[in-house]
Amino acid sequence: MTRNIGLMKDTFGESPLIHAVKESNFELIDFILSQGGNINTKDTKGYTALMIGCMSGNRKVVQNLVNKKADLSIENKQGHTASVLSAMKGHNKLIKFLQQSGDKTPKHKLMSASLFYLARKGRVSKIQSILDSKEFKKGLVNINFCNEKKWSPLIVASQNGKTDVVKLLLKYSKNENENENEEETNNKIVNLNLASSLKTTALMHASRSGNHEIIKLLLNHKVDINAQDIRGYSSLHYATNAETVIALKDGGIDVTLQDTQGRTAKEFWDNEELKKLL
Repeated sequence: MTRNIGLMKDTFGESPLIHAVKESNFELIDFILSQGGNINTKDTKGYTALMIGCMSGNRKVVQNLVNKKADLSIENKQGHTASVLSAMKGHNKLIKFLQQSGDKTPKHKLMSASLFYLARKGRVSKIQSILDSKEFKKGLVNINFCNEKKWSPLIVASQNGKTDVVKLLLKYSKNENENENEEETNNKIVNLNLASSLKTTALMHASRSGNHEIIKLLLNHKVDINAQDIRGYSSLHYATNAETVIALKDGGIDVTLQDTQGRTAKEFWDNEELKKLL
């Protein structure tokens, strides 16, 4: 059994090594590798043990794997290296360690990933520093960088109620840059209607988090108010309070939109007070 330990995987494509890394089990990590386990094996999403360790921020695990010659340059299915994944989580000390260990991930990729972390945390000044950088001005830094769920900095800021971050990012929308002769998918232009893997938009996330101020900001920048996600939910379906419903209604949302089960927002809600607003 131990001879094939490097080939074993569970239904999620995770090897014993990846499980050992998740549990920070150094003894098991050493045992698996001593029995021929492949240190660079990937799960179904393209993640290696090193990537998992970096995302968790576990310095000891990462050092252990790097010392055992884990490949620093491997990319997951999204094209992200262990360093990029560290940047997404704000693990700057790990990034420095990986660079000292030979990682060659380009600076602009790390900056793009950092935007996601900083947007989630509401670090406006640090985001501005990146957007003022020469790397951003050259179009190397991607303002629409996405995580595995295809959440962009605008989506994650909207979800977490980071109003000041949303205000800043919206300065880089197409509306605010009419003279820019660039596509909406350009790295320097915020894609207001970028949808996640579940087809949710920044407006839907703002609605779900109940932040009517962010909703108003987004609506002032011509987002698709009637977009629907994979379940057919509109931003109105996601509304959780009266202010949100009123903001969406005033913005002109189609109250007749139905989800995949044929329910309008009014039929979907359990809240009787919200129903009275439509």
